[in-house]
Amino acid sequence: MSINKLLTVGLLVASMTYQCSLASPEWMAFHKEIKDGLCKPDTTDTAKVDRVVECKSKHMVKNADEMNAKMAELDKECSPGSEADLKAYTKVDTAGDLKRKMTLSSWCSESFHKCMKDKWVKKHKESAASGTGAGDGDDAPKKFDQAKITEFQTCIRTAIK
Repeated sequence: MSINKLLTVGLLVASMTYQCSLASPEWMAFHKEIKDGLCKPDTTDTAKVDRVVECKSKHMVKNADEMNAKMAELDKECSPGSEADLKAYTKVDTAGDLKRKMTLSSWCSESFHKCMKDKWVKKHKESAASGTGAGDGDDAPKKFDQAKITEFQTCIRTAIK
């Protein structure tokens, strides 16, 4: 697996799940904070979700076409189980807007989280078994730019207020 593909998958997983067993305590706390602020069916609306989408687009997406293709694939594979989780969010218009749907699913759907984690674990094991190095993370960057992570986190925190 090339480093670009690994990075894209890694960022997608990181931006959507954080609760994977390898996530740092800081990322786990950040994920919980955002989940607690965003996953409120009575108050979360389209505008709030759109602000989160904007943060992800501004701070995380490098190749929009590739990311959109991955989102469509994940939607097909993981969203069927998350539909029930999202029904309570009647103030969020997800019809025809994959970015909104995926953002809401990624933070607020337990079944979506389980599907994503299962896909990540499977990919991780396959990469390790094939000897590509992705299994043990040797070809992945050890650190992301902390300033960019902080900007992303600040943007998301502001978006959910």
